[in-house]
Amino acid sequence: MMQKIKIGFKISGTKISIQFNAICSITNKKFEGLVISEYSPKNETLEYVSLEKFIEDITKNKLTVEELANKVFTEIKETINLEYLKV
Repeated sequence: MMQKIKIGFKISGTKISIQFNAICSITNKKFEGLVISEYSPKNETLEYVSLEKFIEDITKNKLTVEELANKVFTEIKETINLEYLKV
């Protein structure tokens, strides 16, 4: 589970990029890239290291890039209160 940090100020948005390596569950080939999370938080934000660890943990298992994006999107949405989210 990702951790959140309470913030006492308003920001228009945040963008976090985290590099990953994974094995595709369909082709069994290695793929890599960046998970880019862009969001507009409401009074709380993601703790960077917990997002990084979440991505590291889920990419230990075989998955598709679409599954990776969906898991990150869902976890962020369940962790913090936000106005906008794009993964």
